[in-house]
Amino acid sequence: MAFLFWPGMFLMQRRNQVAALLALVLTCDLTTAWGQSAAAPQAQTTSSLAGSLHRADNGEIQLHIFYVHGMGIDAPNPKTAPQEFQVSQQFRTSFCKRIGCTTKMGEFQGRNYANEAEFGHNTAPPPLLYLGQEIWSTSDDWHAAAPFVDHYKLVRKNGTTIYLHEINWWPLVFSAKCRQIVAMEAALVDRDEKHIATCSATTSKDSTQEDRFKSYAWITNEEIQRRVPPWPQPALINRRLKRDILDWGFADALLAVGPMRKYLVEGIRELVLASVTPAGAQEFVVVSHSLGSYLLFSALDLQSDPQAVTQPDWQSRFERVLSQTSYAYFMANQVRLLELASLDVQEPPSPSRQLGQPPQPGAESSSANLSLERPGRFAYVAGSRADPTRGAGFEREACTDNQSPREERLALVWAHRKPCGGTHEL
Repeated sequence: MAFLFWPGMFLMQRRNQVAALLALVLTCDLTTAWGQSAAAPQAQTTSSLAGSLHRADNGEIQLHIFYVHGMGIDAPNPKTAPQEFQVSQQFRTSFCKRIGCTTKMGEFQGRNYANEAEFGHNTAPPPLLYLGQEIWSTSDDWHAAAPFVDHYKLVRKNGTTIYLHEINWWPLVFSAKCRQIVAMEAALVDRDEKHIATCSATTSKDSTQEDRFKSYAWITNEEIQRRVPPWPQPALINRRLKRDILDWGFADALLAVGPMRKYLVEGIRELVLASVTPAGAQEFVVVSHSLGSYLLFSALDLQSDPQAVTQPDWQSRFERVLSQTSYAYFMANQVRLLELASLDVQEPPSPSRQLGQPPQPGAESSSANLSLERPGRFAYVAGSRADPTRGAGFEREACTDNQSPREERLALVWAHRKPCGGTHEL
């Protein structure tokens, strides 16, 4: 047979292509955008991230990039430890190549874990159940599930330093996936050796942090179900599709729209705030992939989420971060797909739900709109893994004389976006 379809390799190649494309998009000079409104197309002139890099080079700002991974992550190569995912490695490598770093993929600076509110060291595991079984049955289970952020320093050859914060939310979903899917589904589709190795990694505590783990054995070999004859052998392609795409990938999305969403969103909020330094002139750029885009939108939606403000000062701290955020890039996202699980009964919708349709002429700004204090741009790339360059783009309208920063709106621009050279109306 001349061609063998391997979903795992296919997805890994696509992730690498998306990371390289995104690094290219970030450094391209996109100067023209053709927008579409209910009345007529309208041209808008915008700048690219090159402007932010130029300001950083001149010492005007300290540039920070938040990187949020997507669903179904795997180790970057077979030689990497089972739970050393380094989710931003491909992006950092491509981005450094474009901007000229002194190292191949930046320098690791340290790690912070979510440790406030629900993730406090003395907090009991949440009472979430799967078919009557606890998701986290011990304190160590819950401590090992704490999301974390890895900090990197990207030093350009001209001396400019860019700070990248890699937000990792995957520990929260591993207990449910490893124990209830990988271990139990082995009775149906046989052993998934790749993900069994990931789920049964050696338990290793982080010596620099109290009650936190660098890796954790979520399952043991004895807990993995075994196929019992006379069940037929599953078809090869079906088995790989189920393991890599459904069980390991879509399981994340299902968990993200259920009761676990609260903890995923809270963890991301904590990590964003933990990454903000006391420096005065800071500028933030957001880069997220697939499910990470949906979770990030949920994290930013403080006003319409009744459970958003679990800490007294989160609202004001997030407003400061948003006021200094100039760009956000969302690659291969599933925002529209996942919003099917949150149908509205009453208005107003959340910011992520406003992505479903362009703003109507004369529509008033709602309290759920993101507020940003200065002109900036959100590049929304809705391309699939198969063709990540196709999709919709949106950018924020500049603040006008009669419009306060809080009344600025996200204006949708449905476009065919090329990696360089602007956007073109479909």
